[in-house]
Amino acid sequence: FGALAVLTAACALLVRDAQTTAAWRAWRVVGVSTVTIVAVGLGGYPLSSNTVSRTRDLGADSTEQLVDLHDGPLTTAYVVDGAQGRAIGSGTVMLAYAPKDGPSAQAVEGHLPALFHAGTPEDVLGICLGSGQSVGAMLMYPVRHVDVVDISSEMMRLSLMHFAPFQHGLGTDARVRFHLDDGRHFVEHAPDNAYDVITLEPP
Repeated sequence: FGALAVLTAACALLVRDAQTTAAWRAWRVVGVSTVTIVAVGLGGYPLSSNTVSRTRDLGADSTEQLVDLHDGPLTTAYVVDGAQGRAIGSGTVMLAYAPKDGPSAQAVEGHLPALFHAGTPEDVLGICLGSGQSVGAMLMYPVRHVDVVDISSEMMRLSLMHFAPFQHGLGTDARVRFHLDDGRHFVEHAPDNAYDVITLEPP
């Protein structure tokens, strides 16, 4: 089933620039939906949700390590690294996870709007940076401009510092602008029809 899903998704990606017909759209929907289900199933959060509280008591056999921690006015943000992947969290909540091997559900979430959009999206808004995989995936397409909004400077700093290998150049791409703001507030003050795609990476 997994191999079939990957093959289907690969075909969907190959034909996304082909002539848009009803048959090709249906094929893309089936392919992308299948790989999303598989990615979500395989790319879960193997690191425990209370990793920060357990870090003090890590045993010799544990592969989980707290690699960074920032206390700020809004949250305590942290990054945990394990044998299977890297996670970023806030307080007691694991917000995002990047697997070291295998598909990433959050990266797939970034590809979905680009694949389903009628034509190529040009202006993109990413709310809640998390690991940056979702909005970073949008940079693999010929988008013109990307705004990234997060309410926590601690989360933004840790994400860009520790998840760069998973973000497709998000922190250095000239098309990207970062905004320290509440997502709802930012959208309320944006011009009408300012964005072709709005993607989020909430927990």
